[in-house]
Amino acid sequence: MREFVNGPWLIKKVSEIIWLFRLLACLHNAYIPKSKFNVSKLIRFFKASKSFSLLRKNGAGEEIRTLDPNLGNGFGSFSPQFPNPSKDTKYYYNSIAYIDQKPESATLRFATVFRQLLPPCFPGYAAPAWGSRFGARAPPAQSPKPERNLLEPPKEFYMTRLTKRIIDSAKPGSRDSFLWDSELKGFGVRIKPSGTRSFIIQYRNLEGRTRRCVIGQYGVLTVEQARDHAKKKLASVIDGADPSAERHAIRQGLTISAICDWYLTEAEAGRLIGRNRRPIKASTICGDRSRIDLHIKPLIGNRVVSQLKLADIERLQGDIAAGRTAKTCKVGRGGRTAGGIGVASRSISTLRSLLNHARRLGLIEASPAAGVRIMASQKLKRHLNAGEIRHMGKVMTQMESEGEHPTALAAIRVMLLTGFRRMEVLAMRKEWVQPDDNLVRFPDTKSGPQMRVAGDEAMALLEKQALRSQSPFVFPADWGDGHFIGVVRVLDRVCARAGLKEVTPHTLRHSFASLAASLGFSELTISGLLGHAPRGVTQRYVHLDTALVIAADQVSAEIARLLAGGELQSVREVKQARTLASLRAVA
Repeated sequence: MREFVNGPWLIKKVSEIIWLFRLLACLHNAYIPKSKFNVSKLIRFFKASKSFSLLRKNGAGEEIRTLDPNLGNGFGSFSPQFPNPSKDTKYYYNSIAYIDQKPESATLRFATVFRQLLPPCFPGYAAPAWGSRFGARAPPAQSPKPERNLLEPPKEFYMTRLTKRIIDSAKPGSRDSFLWDSELKGFGVRIKPSGTRSFIIQYRNLEGRTRRCVIGQYGVLTVEQARDHAKKKLASVIDGADPSAERHAIRQGLTISAICDWYLTEAEAGRLIGRNRRPIKASTICGDRSRIDLHIKPLIGNRVVSQLKLADIERLQGDIAAGRTAKTCKVGRGGRTAGGIGVASRSISTLRSLLNHARRLGLIEASPAAGVRIMASQKLKRHLNAGEIRHMGKVMTQMESEGEHPTALAAIRVMLLTGFRRMEVLAMRKEWVQPDDNLVRFPDTKSGPQMRVAGDEAMALLEKQALRSQSPFVFPADWGDGHFIGVVRVLDRVCARAGLKEVTPHTLRHSFASLAASLGFSELTISGLLGHAPRGVTQRYVHLDTALVIAADQVSAEIARLLAGGELQSVREVKQARTLASLRAVA
């Protein structure tokens, strides 16, 4: 048999001719009824065998066994790799697949004689049984695997109405297998070798490509629930939808982490315009980075922007306020990451800002944070009254004599005397200070470049502090070329010694404004002293006039008097004292 199959078709020996007639007789007795013997069908059968060999030689292998449920139920339809087989090929395939109506004896004779002509891609192919007429070779060392029944198609070809009993009874194989529903074309179950069963749909999109989309896992969804979902998705395919492509697009969409990284990169490069139509400042970027790394990314960093809704953003705000991202205090420098309403509102403001930048520049179509309601933070209104300032001055004088850091104590006094912000004082350079004009020229502040006035007491303290070192900074660091940064810890020690609670560097700024208001100065004047950004047309015309310098001088003089242990004077008493001092100077 092997010589006949592999050798040339020219029969040179009489024995081979005799064997050919025996083969034809065997085939005739095996499955072709005598009343319907047709030589043309047998010729088509052998032609189809040759076409199957060509398919296998050109790449057709086990893949040809996977049928497309959308092309029909039966072995006459093939996978998308070979959608148009020849008629001879279909005849050959169907002739082999549907001989189960023949007697058992005929089946055995067919399996014994015709096995050698089957191509390897045939689903029932197996090697000849040992000891048979065509398998006289010596058996291998290990016992051969049991033959698969030639009449039983593989399990992935079954098409029946899916039920729980059928899915539970299906056993996983060495590769993915499929059970297709005969009631709803394109609906089936995929069984992985691990035993995981998932409901899927298979369809063709508008481009004619076969797609598969997972509906859900078996067990989570029942068969009827999965069939209902499959009907909806397959109905959407008719309208031009592509569920598989939509799912891949969602998975490949921009996430919050990607948008945050883009924002930080562009902002550091100066390509994003922030407040007052200027590039975003480095201090703002530093704060945004902290909120992104500590609160935004841990909670929603892996979420796709297009799938976020307004409710998700407000839920994020509530989680941060409840302390979900809080961390324990770490050892060494640095504070504790805590939640709270203030942290939550600032984090949502940062998220809304960066999403608006991404929307304006075309990275996303819409911002999910549009219209979000930000929690109203409870701003601290703490300020020191006259008695607390007097007591604090006594404690600082006592601690200075005991060896407390003089640079930090001087910085605390300057913040009280001027109302400047903490970093405006600590990062102040000597060339910015102009004692003759009672002002400090800041090249950059929170509100942009500014000229800020200061009283005589504050200028005297700044000049004294500037002469203590050769550093370009008025308040130099203990080592290195930078400025001093440890004022918060010293202030905490001073307040603990004085018994004052909830005092921060910004509290000193509030105390300056409160004392200025108690002396009778208007809100517009106090805003000019503090360097607030102009909010109205009138405030834009307020410059560094003489009245503003006099106001700064009077406020700083009263604070210096309190720090020295004196009593708070009224506006009338201050004017009288100043008038008497002028008369004495003239005399």
